[in-house]
Amino acid sequence: MKISNLYQFIQTHDNFVLTTHENPDGDGLGSMVALKYFLLSLGKQARILVTPSIGGSRDWFSEESVIEVYCPEEHDKFLGQAKCWILVDASDPRRLGALYPVFQSSLAVKACIDHHLKEAPQGFDFEFTDPRASASAQLIFRLIKQEYKGPWKHIAPALYLGIVADTGNFRFSNATPEIHQIASFLIEQGAEPPKTYQYLYHRDSHFKIKLWSRVLQKMDLLYQDRVAIIDVELEDFKMTQSGYEDLDELVQQPMRIPTVEVSVLLIELEEGTTKISLRSREKVDVHKICQMYNGGGHRLAAGAKVQMTIKQLRRDLSETIFSQLN
Repeated sequence: MKISNLYQFIQTHDNFVLTTHENPDGDGLGSMVALKYFLLSLGKQARILVTPSIGGSRDWFSEESVIEVYCPEEHDKFLGQAKCWILVDASDPRRLGALYPVFQSSLAVKACIDHHLKEAPQGFDFEFTDPRASASAQLIFRLIKQEYKGPWKHIAPALYLGIVADTGNFRFSNATPEIHQIASFLIEQGAEPPKTYQYLYHRDSHFKIKLWSRVLQKMDLLYQDRVAIIDVELEDFKMTQSGYEDLDELVQQPMRIPTVEVSVLLIELEEGTTKISLRSREKVDVHKICQMYNGGGHRLAAGAKVQMTIKQLRRDLSETIFSQLN
């Protein structure tokens, strides 16, 4: 990905809609906010839309960031007139959730900025991707660092949030020398590591703790404790008064067990639909596994959404993972 090409693309448009995958995470939100401030500095107009909610993230960003939660009655007319859409931190439009049909029918110029592995992103007029990057925030940083001349007061914390979120606070294998150098620069520009860590990892509700306690008790260890599987059913959300956003980081927990090579999180979204989230220690390429279900991600972290029940997926996934382990 050439930064000059992305900058040239931005210069040819004046009005932008920025969005990310449904249930946005720190990388998607931080990248969009930083990009919006950059666009505003160029005299452009930009609005950020997410779905289905922003959760507790509203407290993190300044009022000027204005992250809007998609509402058909409020936004469909505006989106129908949009000239340029940019999907950040996703290269598959289907990950837009409720925004997907509107995105598909829009006549706007469409682009993606993403760091996830995907052999052939489809549904876009322009693609700005680099699967070697640790986070989408890293790609936005390269653009801003090269072309931006203004203050970093709001941009630095947003980009730092994205980087910390996607590197697991620099615990994962994607915490490269470049990403550490970027983090150092962002700290010099005003990012606050303690505040970011507290925001990402120490803001759990008691509903989330109850959910984790309930589903971790159901965790299965298979193949001599090398594969961990956690099921989260609609009933679990109902009984703990929790939500999908309370699952963040849950898939990482079985990796605390030294023997676990692959952690599997299966989430019932609605009757007959299941979300897969996979993590691998090293031996298994979970990106390839998720590609079988039209999903993707990275070699050691990937996901997909499938029209299958948890019971059906369990059987298929366990057999596929076992074959890779051996």
